[in-house]
Amino acid sequence: MKLKIAYIVQDDEFFDKLTVREQLIFIARLKLPWHLAEKHVQLLIKKLYLQKCINSPIYLISYGEKKRLSIATKLLTNSSILVLDEPTSGLDSTLATSLIQLLRNLANDQRKTIVLSIHQSTSQIFQIFDQVMLISEGRIVFMNKPQAAVPYFTSLGYQCPAYFNPADYMIAVISTTVLALKFVKEKNKRQ
Repeated sequence: MKLKIAYIVQDDEFFDKLTVREQLIFIARLKLPWHLAEKHVQLLIKKLYLQKCINSPIYLISYGEKKRLSIATKLLTNSSILVLDEPTSGLDSTLATSLIQLLRNLANDQRKTIVLSIHQSTSQIFQIFDQVMLISEGRIVFMNKPQAAVPYFTSLGYQCPAYFNPADYMIAVISTTVLALKFVKEKNKRQ
């Protein structure tokens, strides 16, 4: 099996004068056999909720729709792995959560691996992930299921305060160089 990786940048570039449909058909015809192009485009339009803007020029669609169009465009490459740079940047928390849930559904439905970077996460988004990796100073300080993060931090003496977003708390804790080094040392001891 040949692995293909698709990289989705934070702000994708499109031919702004094309409609969403024209963009997808253009890419589909470059990447797929012609007889499959229309079928795949129709499927992606539904999966990524692009029906409302399908005939709109790209320069008129919302930022969230552009994010979904970027993902649809890359899905046409039939990649095994999708890597996304800050897919929630510029989106409100509701749109960000629905985009991450959409990516999770795509990963499950199409059996794809999806890797993404995210600098700020709501607690709701944090719980959608299968695995999280927290990095500080270029070093991994935590890698596991999101549900294991709070107990891990608590075991090191960093209890997340009540009514505080655990994702924000953990980022705040590991952003301090001294604490980041402590986490790396503790992680190395446990291995």
